[in-house]
Amino acid sequence: NLQNDRSVEGSSGGEALPFAEPNFVASAIAPDRGGFGLGVQARLIGATWHASFAVTGNDLDARHPQTDSRMILARAHWNPIKRTGAILHLGAWTFDEKFTGGTRTLGANTNVAYGLNLRTVLPSPPLVGATGDRGVGVEAGGVIGPFWVMGEAGRRTIDLPQAGARTTAKSVSTGWFVTGQALAYAAATGGIGRPIVKRSVFQGGTGQVELTARYEDIRFSMPNFRNTGSSVTGGVNWYLSSLMRVMLLAALIAAVAQPSCCGPKSSFEFRWRT
Repeated sequence: NLQNDRSVEGSSGGEALPFAEPNFVASAIAPDRGGFGLGVQARLIGATWHASFAVTGNDLDARHPQTDSRMILARAHWNPIKRTGAILHLGAWTFDEKFTGGTRTLGANTNVAYGLNLRTVLPSPPLVGATGDRGVGVEAGGVIGPFWVMGEAGRRTIDLPQAGARTTAKSVSTGWFVTGQALAYAAATGGIGRPIVKRSVFQGGTGQVELTARYEDIRFSMPNFRNTGSSVTGGVNWYLSSLMRVMLLAALIAAVAQPSCCGPKSSFEFRWRT
C-alpha cells in the first residue's frame, strides 16, 4: 500500500512538515483514490537526484462498488547544487488516473481553512460522469544555512463527458531556524525530513526554534462556474526534541465563489499544537 511520491510536501511525512497541514498543491492536486494505493513502484536514487515510477490501484482499505482505478504516477528531482550549507532543489511530477470500473461522480469542494471553518469552503457542482483525471506539478527551492524556501505549483484536470473541470494551485513557503540549524531536507527523496535535535530540552538544551511563513492559492474552474481561495500563514515551531514540538500558527484566509449568493468570505485562524 504505497504512498504517493507527488510534490515536496505530498511526499513528506505529516510529522515532518513545518506547518500543521500540507499545502494546497499537495492536498488538492491529487488523484481521486487518495494518497495511497496498492501496486508496484520503482525508485532510482543518485548522489544528486531521484526518480520514481508507480502503477497502482486504490487504497488497500478503499470501498468502491466498481473495479479499482488505474493510476500511473512519476516524479523526479535534481539538486544542481548540493554542498554543506547550500542545496538547490528542482523537481516535477505527473499522474494519470482512469476509472476502469465505470464513470464516477466526483466532488471538488475545498476548505481553504483545512476544515476549521466551514464558511471558507469553496463549493463545486457534482462532477457527474467522470472517466478519470490527470495532474502535473513543478517544484523549486533551496536551503542556505538556517534559511530555506520552497515553491510548488500544480494543475489537475478531471475528464467529464462534455467539458472538463480544472483545479490549479500554487504555494511558496519559507523558514528561518533562529537557533542556527538547517531544514532537514531529504536529498534522497526530494522531501522534508524530521529535524534531528542534538540538544533537546529534556537534555538541558534549548531545542530548535524555527520561524515560518507561507502563501498559497487555489482556483477551480469549469464552464459557467469558478472559485478561488488563498491563505497567508505565519508561525513558530519550537522543536523540544526530535520527536516533540510546539507549533504556533496564525493564518489569514479568503475564499470567493462565482456565481455566489454570499460574496467573498474571510477567516482568521490561530493554532496551538504539540
